[in-house]
Amino acid sequence: MQAGRQFDRETKTRHVDCARFANHSSVAARSPYWKIPLPRPTTTSPSNSGRQNAHKPARPDPPRTKHREDMPLKHRPAPALFSRSGARLDKLDCAILAILAGDSGISNEKLSQLIQLSPSACLSRVKRLEADGTIRRYKAEIDDSLFAPWSFFRVEITLTRAGRSARRELEAEIVACPWIIEAHESLGELDLVLVVALQAVSDWREVQDLLDPEATLIEKVCLLPIRRTIKHGSHQPLLGPHGDLNPLHEG
Repeated sequence: MQAGRQFDRETKTRHVDCARFANHSSVAARSPYWKIPLPRPTTTSPSNSGRQNAHKPARPDPPRTKHREDMPLKHRPAPALFSRSGARLDKLDCAILAILAGDSGISNEKLSQLIQLSPSACLSRVKRLEADGTIRRYKAEIDDSLFAPWSFFRVEITLTRAGRSARRELEAEIVACPWIIEAHESLGELDLVLVVALQAVSDWREVQDLLDPEATLIEKVCLLPIRRTIKHGSHQPLLGPHGDLNPLHEG
């Protein structure tokens, strides 16, 4: 009986050893003497799977989605524009804005001809753009030669910690100062970028005293004289010619 068990044990062990190389786990499941885990059986042998994969064409990689940032600026679609009321501006609205930004005194009849709308429909669109705040006001462009006695400077300002804390009061003084033509808040090392009209460089000290009378808000100032203006600031180029939302797009 003992010999039979021994023979049975050896037989089962011998069968299990063969099954280990043939990937048959059923014998191992029936054997109470099996201690070494067997590899999981595969449906196809390595040789057959190799022959199957040899005739199987390689699957191509899925096409990579082209993000907006990866596209050249010239062919990148411009983002949609929305008024303050949340209404999306279509191409006719953008065309009206582009034309009025270039010539605010144009007549409604000529404007309607340029955008190919009836005068009544064109006037209705203009009134709607004025009502929702998209058109805030109409301005006259003045010849720069009129201000020949003045010199214009780009002023780069770095604020102190107290100046950053009192930024709202400082901005109110900047808005009220008549010699400051433009003012921008910047990110990075600079805090403010101004465009100032002065008759002499020494006049900046008087302007700085108006902004910071106690000399606790402004840490550093750099004045850069502007020789001439190559392009005036305007949002019209972002609208493109006659309302094309991408001004660099051709065709």
